[in-house]
Amino acid sequence: MAATPHPEKTIVDKNIAVVGVLNQPIIWDTHRINLVILVNLKRDYNQELESFYQKTTNLLFNHKKVAALIRNPTFTNFMTLLSN
Repeated sequence: MAATPHPEKTIVDKNIAVVGVLNQPIIWDTHRINLVILVNLKRDYNQELESFYQKTTNLLFNHKKVAALIRNPTFTNFMTLLSN
């Protein structure tokens, strides 16, 4: 239902995440994907990065949250689901 593609190597100086909620799912391997979160994270580890990993993992592994985001694909809803 969701995917998080990322580069093999980190090449940025700033953390970047782009969220896409698709009207029609795409097939990724054998999975139907409606939510894509593209990430490119800087090399430096810090608490902010750890928090990002925890929150996105919590969102992506919660099928109810992913479904809620697909039903209401707004920035406000994404941030609410990410924070709870």
